[in-house]
Amino acid sequence: MAALNSRATFRDAIGSTIRLLNSRARRYRNLVIAVLAVIFAIALWATIQWSVLPLLGLLSLPMLCGISFCLDTASVNRWRAHVLLQWQAGQLDIDDLWYALAHMKHLPTKTIDTMLGSLPTRDLIGASTAMTPGLRKGLAATLTCIHSCQTVRTIEATAAWTVGATSLAVATIAKSGVPCFGIICVLPVLGAGVLWRTLRFRHWRHAVRRLHPGGDQLQCFVEAAARLDWESIKAHRRRKLLGSLFPTQQPSARYANPPSAAETSRRGWLCVKTQQILVAMLTVVHRRRH
Repeated sequence: MAALNSRATFRDAIGSTIRLLNSRARRYRNLVIAVLAVIFAIALWATIQWSVLPLLGLLSLPMLCGISFCLDTASVNRWRAHVLLQWQAGQLDIDDLWYALAHMKHLPTKTIDTMLGSLPTRDLIGASTAMTPGLRKGLAATLTCIHSCQTVRTIEATAAWTVGATSLAVATIAKSGVPCFGIICVLPVLGAGVLWRTLRFRHWRHAVRRLHPGGDQLQCFVEAAARLDWESIKAHRRRKLLGSLFPTQQPSARYANPPSAAETSRRGWLCVKTQQILVAMLTVVHRRRH
């Protein structure tokens, strides 16, 4: 019965992925048509009116694209949450799903790699890592938090652009600088996004600590979570978030801030250059004395 459930889950995952790919392609096609239609309408209006004011309508294009991106991100996040839920239950192997989809020639390979590359595959986490139920839940919670923050970031950018562009357009049409003060409203929009992400990561931190109360368990989780795709979250921000999981600055917290290969090579290069400069300075001083 478990095998039958696994096969049914696998077919369901493949079907939901194909439906998502089709809907994303359709949404992208509709976006291109909408953008071209808006550009054509604005150009026609500007020609008929023989004025540049209708060209202000071009400011709506980023807003139109942002709305489309928000809808696309939301649909991808729903698919990710569904796949992660099946993965947590042990009914779905993400690597097998990736292998099956990659061998379907009619599907876009790059899009599949981007979608599945953000999920906890064995190549990403490490084949030797023991996938305990607690670790699965912790990684799924981490990815859900990252993806939701990415969605809020897109909404935040779209809303900020809408407020700023609207204020600029109204000020231009009214020939007054007063509406330009509406651009100040961009700051609360950006601040609300930052506040939401801060609260979201605080909730994630409490959830992870409940799942991994022990030091060894938390250390193993941090090592695995550091290998995930954190999307637009910068490396220093990621290290700070993972380091905040430890109640005190323990030696094991170093795993939350592992130096990358590039950082290691850069440090080695700086050390060599520093030594060369010191040797050159000492040589010059020695020659002057003699």
